[in-house]
Amino acid sequence: MAPPLAMAQRTPKRTPKPARSDELEQVFGALETALPGVEILDRGLEFDEGGRADFGGVDDAGRLVLGLFAGEDADRSALDALDALSFARRNAELLAQHLRSTRVVPSLDPRVLLIVEPADRALVRRVAPLVGRGLEVFELRAVKSRAGERAYLLAIGGAADTGLPDEPGSVDDFLAALPESLGELGRLVVDRMARLDDELRIEATADTVAWFFQHQLLLRLEHRGDELRAGANGERPRELRDPRDVDALLEDSLGRLVQAVGRLPADDLAERTLEPREGLPLLTPEEIEAFRD
Repeated sequence: MAPPLAMAQRTPKRTPKPARSDELEQVFGALETALPGVEILDRGLEFDEGGRADFGGVDDAGRLVLGLFAGEDADRSALDALDALSFARRNAELLAQHLRSTRVVPSLDPRVLLIVEPADRALVRRVAPLVGRGLEVFELRAVKSRAGERAYLLAIGGAADTGLPDEPGSVDDFLAALPESLGELGRLVVDRMARLDDELRIEATADTVAWFFQHQLLLRLEHRGDELRAGANGERPRELRDPRDVDALLEDSLGRLVQAVGRLPADDLAERTLEPREGLPLLTPEEIEAFRD
């Protein structure tokens, strides 16, 4: 594959153009693998306010999805992503009508996907503060073999992936921002995730906490109004109401961790264990009893 985003040859409107249609189809195939719940509904969107998106669709939770392929100009690509995110937040209903999909729920937060070349670290650094706040960044990689060539999309986190200092925000900030009715449940999720693996990377803002194993998102916990919701890429966010919901959530997260560790090189795999840290259960009987009433 030529540079997969050789689609970055721009028209005067700055819309990336693919060098070959088969390259573009490989990218969309990689997108389906990385985000199996996302359905692409249209391509080549241009907005009346001047923004653009290379494709639009919906995920299985009903969230509007816009995607952009980064071009050669890092500053322009970063601005394009910000413009798309701003437009989607203000015009979700309009975009839902254009995409002719009854699955899009305009009241849900939209998702903007930015797909970048591996070497484009300058662009990643520019958009890192927004990762997890409506913007998702994916690195486009390719592997060749006798069977052919395939494209893959690898999720990129925020500041921790770029060598930037952490943005303001911590797990404590997230917990402090929760209403009293959600505080104990939020702390329960945080405590249980801490027991899965001591090498998990955590990225937090006042309304979101995300746990990663290397580049793999294991869980994203969100505070929206009077709801505490959790999920991962391509998965419908679920509302958490009691410790039983947390129990099921942690089992799913452990399953993602098992899969991620299983993809490690054999030497690394031999050194790891997937049992909860310190041999502790994900939920103790006392913690479950504390929430029963």
